[in-house]
Amino acid sequence: ATSEHFFLFFFSLLATDRLEALDDMRQGEANAPKPNLVCYTTAISVCEQAGWWKRALELLDQMIEAQVRPDVVAYNACISACKKTGQWKHALRLLSEMRANAVQPNVISYSTAISACEKDGRWTEADRLMSSMSSHGVRPDTICYSAYISACASSKKSKEATEALVKMRADGIPRNVYTLSACIIACARNADSDTALKLLSEMPVKDGVKPNDVCYNAAISACASDGRWKEGLGLLDVMSANRLKPSVVTYGSLIAACEKGGNWKKAIELLTLMKGDDLKPNAITYISALSACAQAGQVNQTLDLLKKMRIEKIEPNLACYTAVMTACNKAKDWRKAVEIMGDLRVRKIQPDLIAYSVCIATVANGGQWETALLLLDEMERDGVKPDAAAYKQCIAACKKAGRPEAVQDLEDKLRRLPKEMSTRE
Repeated sequence: ATSEHFFLFFFSLLATDRLEALDDMRQGEANAPKPNLVCYTTAISVCEQAGWWKRALELLDQMIEAQVRPDVVAYNACISACKKTGQWKHALRLLSEMRANAVQPNVISYSTAISACEKDGRWTEADRLMSSMSSHGVRPDTICYSAYISACASSKKSKEATEALVKMRADGIPRNVYTLSACIIACARNADSDTALKLLSEMPVKDGVKPNDVCYNAAISACASDGRWKEGLGLLDVMSANRLKPSVVTYGSLIAACEKGGNWKKAIELLTLMKGDDLKPNAITYISALSACAQAGQVNQTLDLLKKMRIEKIEPNLACYTAVMTACNKAKDWRKAVEIMGDLRVRKIQPDLIAYSVCIATVANGGQWETALLLLDEMERDGVKPDAAAYKQCIAACKKAGRPEAVQDLEDKLRRLPKEMSTRE
């Protein structure tokens, strides 16, 4: 009878979006079996799999109310439900509640709670949990360290991530591809390409771990942050040699490295190589290539990239057009910058402060003081407040053109700017 009731309850739970099945057992006939630890834990696990964190917590409360003592498995399922839905505060509360109810948290409890903190960027809380484990008699394992190092990566704590990796080796805890890739990601997010490349090269030697595509992509991303496009391209060759297929992320990072390293020709070449690998560039990839060309003043190349985006059904956004105007600024082509600003209007894309500032700087440097003032007025009509840099560009153009009255008016407006706008250059 107990088995029959249990399975009826379990399958009923799977078939409904409410917890009616459990209520049926709890409120059944006097001689009917009541839900036990297995029933409650199974129900909580179902809720955890479905992402029903509130229902999982309700079941836990009902267990205690029914004087069914939750064990570590039930608590861990609840913490996991909270982790999956970003409820890090509830995950931490459950961990404290376990100890208060004399249920000893295990390494799974801690690693799941740390992972919950990582998903919300709560490194301080993750670090506190990691530090408290030894005092509660729990030894971190590889999974726990992976969760902690991922939390470090989310908060750009590369120093703490590498320190954790060193401690793992000292404590004899195996370091796997997930742990090492998380540390490389932490280095990439903190622009520490030296450490990222060192970790990648040492993985097979020190840990007997073969790097996967995530490791290579993270290392290439680290190269991008420092503009080390040559090293990034070298890693692409190694990936191919190891039969690891590059992704859009791989090429995006490589193009970003070329952008940072000032190699616009290689950025364009990589866009072509992507297609050879049956990969379609996305908006982010194109923006990086546009920016690389823009910094080199390659106006025609930026315009060509815009055309390619439209052909591939990728609608250029404001960042793309701003990159083209930046190229115009570098090339001292104020006419094309004004044309691009007009194109924004036609396409109903609202320019922001950066777009206006780039265009004003371009026309002002070209001696077009009247156009610069018109753009300044247009900014204000659009509700975009000019900053000090925009005013100073216009003042310089008016001074050069011998327009003292305009200079006086602009200087008065500059003095009246709010403090946060007047200090922004």
